[in-house]
Amino acid sequence: MIYLDNAATTKVSDKAVKEMVNAMTVDFGNPSSLYDFGMRAEKLVTDSRDTIAKLLNVKSENLFFTSCGTEGNNIAINGSVTNNEREEFITTNIEHSSVFNTYNRLKEKRKVHFVNVNDEFSVDDIVSLVNENTRLVSVMHVNNETGRILPVNEIGRKIKEKNPNTLFHVDGIQGFGKIKIDINDSKIDFYTISGHKIHAPKGIGAIFIKNPERVKPIITGGSQESGISPGTENVAGIVALKASSEEVFSKIDETYDRLYKMKSKLMDDLSKIDGVYFNSKLEGYSPYITNVCFNHIKSEVLLHYLEQDEIYISTGSACNGSKKSRIIQSINTPDEFSDGCIRISFTDDTLEESVDLFVEKLKLRVEEIRDIMGR
Repeated sequence: MIYLDNAATTKVSDKAVKEMVNAMTVDFGNPSSLYDFGMRAEKLVTDSRDTIAKLLNVKSENLFFTSCGTEGNNIAINGSVTNNEREEFITTNIEHSSVFNTYNRLKEKRKVHFVNVNDEFSVDDIVSLVNENTRLVSVMHVNNETGRILPVNEIGRKIKEKNPNTLFHVDGIQGFGKIKIDINDSKIDFYTISGHKIHAPKGIGAIFIKNPERVKPIITGGSQESGISPGTENVAGIVALKASSEEVFSKIDETYDRLYKMKSKLMDDLSKIDGVYFNSKLEGYSPYITNVCFNHIKSEVLLHYLEQDEIYISTGSACNGSKKSRIIQSINTPDEFSDGCIRISFTDDTLEESVDLFVEKLKLRVEEIRDIMGR
């Protein structure tokens, strides 16, 4: 099997599994229990919080565990809404559905600006919209379909220069542990992560909140996670997130350089196929993600042909299902290619020989489909 859909989810690492098993079978107490057995579980949570906070260079008291990246993004957005009906929000048209759809609902009650991010995009397109009423700006660090890296450092600093009271939210789910970021220098108020993108299990995430007192909980419950994300903590997921975070951060530079070279070779090889168009580039884009399109091809058909070879890629975000990608449409992909776009996404353990075999099979499948279509 060749798995190249790591932007959708990743295999859980052996170290993360080991930590989970211990939390589920040995130190399985409730962290909120007052006796020593529960306190052992609480210590696992505290140690994990401290470790991840240190990796992000933030204070432990500003890091809160969530059930997933979607919850974190919703906390940042919906938790920032106040009773001031004049407040405004800014985001982009290439955000993940957990941000884009949340703002689509919010725009029924508040003014929301959606900034177009294409080849002509400029940071000033966002900053020019900031005014005295701007409550929150939300942008993703790395786009989940094309891998485009947004200049969050510049965006954050310019937002704060224009209005120091405007909150800055960065969806870091595709960047955490992969693309370096300085949360403090970027003036970030909210930063969200998701475990299953970096070899932790599904169902665990975290959010950095610079000023928790400025956020109202979006669900009510107990006092866990300071009420930001109440409910009994997923201790097994938390310790797994700690383990996987340590692993990816320990080799972040090495992995980036290796995958950069791998992506460069992949793009060179794919460019030799007739009728190809890239939505991803090498510079300014994550080496983990490549989005490429073929004319006279339906991406879903190509996906299922490759599936027969036990090769797994995607047509875009897994959250979109079979729907045509909103992001691909918004970045002005030429019509003749827009139906034939696939996403190839690496992880730190992706092997070059697997990518080479993928390219070989892909060429054959593209030719086969085009022959059937009479092209």
